[in-house]
Amino acid sequence: MKPVGLCQVCSSAESIYKCPNCRLPYCSVSCFKSHKEKCIHEEKQPESNAVQEPTSIDFSETGGGILTEDDLKNLAHSPDLIDHLQTDQELQKFIRLIVAEDTPEKQMRLMDGLITEYPQFTHLCDEILDILEKTTKT
Repeated sequence: MKPVGLCQVCSSAESIYKCPNCRLPYCSVSCFKSHKEKCIHEEKQPESNAVQEPTSIDFSETGGGILTEDDLKNLAHSPDLIDHLQTDQELQKFIRLIVAEDTPEKQMRLMDGLITEYPQFTHLCDEILDILEKTTKT
């Protein structure tokens, strides 16, 4: 993953990640956890008490944000992303390992290791973030 500048949490290392909520650059899982406690970006919930069909996936328990229905559609219809996932069997294995972990902390540790050790996983993360960033800008 390309460095995006200095970590905005510890200010001592180059950041290679961005907060999924507010896009603040950070360098490690520990910086992410520290930032997560203070992250000020919050999605407003509908004021209605009526039960609504879910139109997004909430990853707030794992430090993420909200993927909207449009985000999910854009990811599902990305030819590059689909090709990447269909052709790389090792990447498929890693994704299954991540999903099989029983806690978000273990998933984050595994992903952190994959990002540093497996360039294809980093490339996949970059592809996903690029798609989502294009979605939020339109």
